[in-house]
Amino acid sequence: MLVVSKKVEYSVVLVRALAETDEFASLAQVARDKKLPYRYTTQLARILREAGVVVSREGKAGGYQLVPEWKKKNLYDLLCALGEKKSIVKCMALEGRCHREVECQLKSVWQAVDRSVVEAMKQILIIDKE
Repeated sequence: MLVVSKKVEYSVVLVRALAETDEFASLAQVARDKKLPYRYTTQLARILREAGVVVSREGKAGGYQLVPEWKKKNLYDLLCALGEKKSIVKCMALEGRCHREVECQLKSVWQAVDRSVVEAMKQILIIDKE
């Protein structure tokens, strides 16, 4: 079954928490409120900042803030920003490298599943609460 990494899971929680306010938020406070490991949250915030998902500001009124256009982005956009766009099965990510690719009877099945998963993720906005 499809397994979501902690990187993706915690990033979604972090981004959704930042989407709840238009102010800069303290990562320590977000980590406490959302029960995320603080050290890992800081690493994720850095990755998200480098990907253009969040901005940061130092100082007393500093912290992290979601870039406004990300309130309209979907889960698949976030996966791509995190570098986590992967296929549902390992061989799908190896297109052209599998020695069984030509005669594989399951490739079309996995491609259809992969397309369905991607389309489903594109329908889920990051800020959706459902």
